[in-house]
Parts: sequence; structure tokens; C-alpha cells
Amino acid sequence: MIKNERLKEWIRRQDGRTGCEIIRIFGVEYAHIHFADESDLYVTVYGLPFMDFLRPENFYTDPEWFKANSVRLSGTSAIYRVHTKPVNGRSKEIVLKWNRMGQDIPGAHEADILVNAEFNSPFEEFAHVADLKARMSGQPAGV
Repeated sequence: MIKNERLKEWIRRQDGRTGCEIIRIFGVEYAHIHFADESDLYVTVYGLPFMDFLRPENFYTDPEWFKANSVRLSGTSAIYRVHTKPVNGRSKEIVLKWNRMGQDIPGAHEADILVNAEFNSPFEEFAHVADLKARMSGQPAGV
């Protein structure tokens, strides 16, 4: 059962404009938004006030904007710091992380060693990053 009333109200106000639903992952409630290009966005109640900035057309689907306004961050995954296009005269700096949830792993069919391998879900992977950053800054995770 979804508990957060602000999240439920935001979903109700969408009135079919975007395909969205409320889901709970690891005890956290998200608005799961489906876009026309088949991409997905998971947003907590704290991200809802920033939805106009988080729409793909405001930072990603314009290749020239993305190239000029993003910086690839270190690590093994595709993670970027991006400035969004201005919305009402303001821009936001966000972190964008792609994942391959639901995609085949290259070479998995040929490698017997992967038969019993376990992989983190995108949410577990992101939680580990947040926890590591929190430990490095001395703050509790999720702050």
C-alpha cells in the first residue's frame, strides 16, 4: 500500500499526460514515469518539484546540449553530471546514470562462469554509491 499522500496526489494530477505509476523498491516509494521513447524515470517525492527539469528533453535528448553541458564522472558505469536546460529562468545540476536493466549481458551465453553469477539491481548499485558518498562525507545515507 502506498503511504505518501504527496506522491499519490502528484500521480492523480497527471491525468494521463504521462504513463506513470507508484511503486515501492527496497521500502522507498517512487513515481515510475514511462516516456514515449521507451525510457523510464524513477522519482521519489523529493524529486517531484523538479520534474520539469528532469524530463529527458531538458538535458538528454538534445545531443548538442548534452555534449556541451555534461561531464562524465569517474567509475565503471555511464554516469554524468549534467546541467539541465533553463526552466523558468533556472537550471539544475543533476547526476545521470544509465543502466542496462533487462538487457542481455554481452558474452553471457558463451560463458559458463556466469551461470551462477549474481548482479546488483540498478537500485542496489545506486544505493551502494549513495552509502559510499555518505560515509566519505560523514553524513548518513539518503541525506
